[in-house]
Amino acid sequence: MGALKTSFIVLRRGMSAVGGLLVILLFFSVISAALLRYGFSAGFVQLYDFQHYVFGCLVLFSIVYAFWKDRHVRVELAPIKDRTFRRLWLLSLVCFPVLYIGLLAYPEVAFSWKNFEGSAEPGGLGGLFLLKTLLPISCFVIVLIGIRKILKTES
Repeated sequence: MGALKTSFIVLRRGMSAVGGLLVILLFFSVISAALLRYGFSAGFVQLYDFQHYVFGCLVLFSIVYAFWKDRHVRVELAPIKDRTFRRLWLLSLVCFPVLYIGLLAYPEVAFSWKNFEGSAEPGGLGGLFLLKTLLPISCFVIVLIGIRKILKTES
């Protein structure tokens, strides 16, 4: 269990560092796009695509990080006893991300990789398929976090 705990700590620190870097990149790209557009009447489609890609990565990292820290939103539709709620919660930790990967993310990512999908804008950045690859990866990390929470609950 010690090696697993260490690997989760390394993963969390790495995600925090990458998330911080993405925020900085997004900040400077938005500032530079605004300066170019309103100060020099120039704009670059690649810069706007870069902002979209960075924001997409940031959203996916934020979802995983919020789930990790239990800062996500839970919606309770009906009052359920604590024991039943706990069982449903443990089941949903793994089932929903796995279903999402299998039903939604995998076909989309496979199609994107098959076509090497790029920007929808003419002259934009390529590599949108790389961003879409983060969808199943983030779900996989959520599954790992769910398993960790289940193991933590059992002990």
